[in-house]
Amino acid sequence: METETINDYLEKDERILWSGKSVKTSFMDKPYAINFIIKLVICIALTLLVVIICIKNAEANPKVIGVALIMIAINAYVVFRNIKDKRDVEKYEYYLTDKRVISFSRYPQSVEYKNIDKYRFADDENGITTLLMGNSTIKKTASSYRSLGSYPFVPDPDTGMISRAVLFGIQDVERFKEIFESHV
Repeated sequence: METETINDYLEKDERILWSGKSVKTSFMDKPYAINFIIKLVICIALTLLVVIICIKNAEANPKVIGVALIMIAINAYVVFRNIKDKRDVEKYEYYLTDKRVISFSRYPQSVEYKNIDKYRFADDENGITTLLMGNSTIKKTASSYRSLGSYPFVPDPDTGMISRAVLFGIQDVERFKEIFESHV
């Protein structure tokens, strides 16, 4: 993002204390490759099953072909969603200000430090550090970090506290932790 873009999003008296981008990863890095391969095998198996059922029942019920095409499309979406998540998360820029955590990609999203009650820094098998914030993410396993990093921040509607926010692939981790933990 251009500096003026982040500056347009900042409040008048808000200062950037840290900025960085998500690290680039290989699509087949552990543990993400295992997760992808399992989904791919399941989708291929389901697609083959649907095709076999379609071939056996097409003459008896022509609607089976339509159902088969829908199932194939759903399976293709599941597989290609993993590819899209990887590409999306690598475009993110992260900012720590004196008031909040900001994530920029297609649009800005942020959470004020006062609305972060639970968080965890987690490293995957490749040493990539991810910040997991909120009840629904702090217990997630490494195989889901990259995908979760491409999802929007979600506040709890009842409390206003962050329920789900993930910053995948933080660079300059020690400085990031120092600033983040001094504000939470």
